[in-house]
Amino acid sequence: MNLKEKIIRSKITRLQPRGETTLIRRLEEELSRPTPANLAAEPSKEVKIAPPAPRPRRPLAEADVVDFRALKAQVHIRTKKHGDIWLVTERTGTPRFEILPEEMRILSLAADRFSGKIVEVRHNVPA
Repeated sequence: MNLKEKIIRSKITRLQPRGETTLIRRLEEELSRPTPANLAAEPSKEVKIAPPAPRPRRPLAEADVVDFRALKAQVHIRTKKHGDIWLVTERTGTPRFEILPEEMRILSLAADRFSGKIVEVRHNVPA
């Protein structure tokens, strides 16, 4: 007997049978319903579907670089591992880590060529 059943049964015993019959009936109906714990114990009949496999990314093409340059946008990327990175169409001269779309393409091609991933990014400031 779980805690909910104990509470309901103790309420029923404390009630006076003549005056509160509707409440007693309602509590007894609640006892007869299966509890969520009992429902969880039944085996699941759901069909488990595996998540889709990650699609391999193609390296960036020259057309991707041209498309990004046409947007004249700046993209702020915040990563846990590498910190804040800005993808920009032109260097702004601000003290932040900026990558041009051409550099992004080179990184993409290198990662594809060597079946790797970027593991370290350094910001080398010219002296």
